[in-house]
Amino acid sequence: MVFAGMFSALNKTPSNTFPIATKSYDFRTAAVNSNNVTFTSGETGILSGSNSLDSTNGLNGTNSSIELTYFPRFTDKIFSFEILFTYNSLLTWGSLFDFANGLGNNRNNITLMMNNDSPNKRLNFIFCQADTAAQSHNKIDFIFTEETEYHLVIIFDKNNNSNGGLTCYIDNSMVNFEPPSYPSTWTTLYNNNLSYFDLTYERTERKVGISNWNAQSGAYIKYLNYYDRVLTASEVTRLYNNRDN
Repeated sequence: MVFAGMFSALNKTPSNTFPIATKSYDFRTAAVNSNNVTFTSGETGILSGSNSLDSTNGLNGTNSSIELTYFPRFTDKIFSFEILFTYNSLLTWGSLFDFANGLGNNRNNITLMMNNDSPNKRLNFIFCQADTAAQSHNKIDFIFTEETEYHLVIIFDKNNNSNGGLTCYIDNSMVNFEPPSYPSTWTTLYNNNLSYFDLTYERTERKVGISNWNAQSGAYIKYLNYYDRVLTASEVTRLYNNRDN
């Protein structure tokens, strides 16, 4: 009985286990050879606009971007993104990342993009689907400023009925979304339910620091992490407390 209890304790996952990303891209520690990028996680990409990455601030999205060699499909409609960044310039339509198929709108995009509000700038987390011309613009109700570092986590859970399945944390605080906007055809077809988006497409455009129509983010991006599951609030807290590690 004693040994059984010991083995049970050894096999139990600690409650404070640090979340492990499915895909991790730290732009501060990545190696650059010409324009070929190799991340410490083993992932690779192609650097455009510059032949260097900053060891302190990462990717300069004002004049540089990276095309990732590979990114997994969102098959289960459950995922989380974590990104640490600082805006140098709040550029309208600038994308922190954009996963799509080809140029332009409605190319199966999943993108985190600055909107055109003036003077207060907010981020949109956008889904687009080519075959139905469906779009969902989910505006984060938070005003961003230049020269301020932000730790942002976006979670999509098809089983969560609030905010269309979306949850957002900025600097470990939950932030609301404004009511999403949809084309009338999308509203009629799917009743504003994000879970109806087909996320299983393999996306040929996998860009960080720029959109697939070449709108620079205007931000220094230290890292981007992807999780193929829902992060819990306590995990978001641990990530935030260790955001520079």
